[in-house]
Amino acid sequence: MVQVKALPVLFCAMGLLSETLCSLTLEAEVGDKVTIWCQHDLTNTGYIFWFKQIIGSVPLIMGCKKFRTSAPSVACHFFTESERIVMSVHDKNTSLTITAVNVSDTGLYYCSYSEKMIFSNSTSLQVKGC
Repeated sequence: MVQVKALPVLFCAMGLLSETLCSLTLEAEVGDKVTIWCQHDLTNTGYIFWFKQIIGSVPLIMGCKKFRTSAPSVACHFFTESERIVMSVHDKNTSLTITAVNVSDTGLYYCSYSEKMIFSNSTSLQVKGC
């Protein structure tokens, strides 16, 4: 089961809390479904990325979408999406949903947006299991 305080997560997703207050730690059990939220302030076309980083390793791109104000977001042409890890983009936030988490999903997740790679809040995910 995912353990997280719902009200702060809701406020973070709505953009009502500052990004420093939105850094979270999620705990999940193997097999759980987890959704991580991140704010963005794009008003023009730009890219939104999700990264995962573990200690001693370079960040891995977990998701990428091209944000467009006049049309739905589209996947980045250089990134192949996963069926288990799904990225969604909304007007002021983005989410990364991981179904059937496993221990290898443990790490620090954060998003970045625009051409200048502005990094937003991070979430540490700890998956417990055998």
